[in-house]
Amino acid sequence: MTTDIPNLQSVLNRLETLEKQNRRLKQVGMAALVLVSALVLMGQAAAKNRTVEANEFIVKGLDGRVRAWFGVDSHGCRLQMFDSQKRSLVSIGVRDMGGGWLTLDDPEHGNSAALRVDSGTPVGGWAAGSLLVLHDSDGFEAMIGNNPALTSSITGERTATSAASVVLSDKDRKVIWRAP
Repeated sequence: MTTDIPNLQSVLNRLETLEKQNRRLKQVGMAALVLVSALVLMGQAAAKNRTVEANEFIVKGLDGRVRAWFGVDSHGCRLQMFDSQKRSLVSIGVRDMGGGWLTLDDPEHGNSAALRVDSGTPVGGWAAGSLLVLHDSDGFEAMIGNNPALTSSITGERTATSAASVVLSDKDRKVIWRAP
């Protein structure tokens, strides 16, 4: 029986050593898990500050159709939003020469409203000024605001309107009423 006691003591010593190693292994494993988690979270936090650079962004609907476009063209920067038939309904833009616009269109009924503020060189039919323009389905137009290049239907001469003016035009863009 005396030979069993040293073996039992030896087994107990080995068991105690294994338990210590197991505790250390658990501690190292937990520390490694915390470290990896911290690195992942720090990587996620850094991703929030990333910059994406592009000339244009296209947003597509679930059906794959283009529903919005944001980008830069030869005159400046603009955002356009489209309906399911690819018709532009909303357009917002800024011109490189100065000024900006907001246009709301109803192509179904031929109506539109536009707010334009422009102080730059006339480009693409734009004249410098601040205007609210409404169009109806018959082509008639109402302009409120200053337009420095309004053409008279009687004389054909170009005159400027003040910010307090209202101008009504027919479908041929001829002035039919104006105040002041």
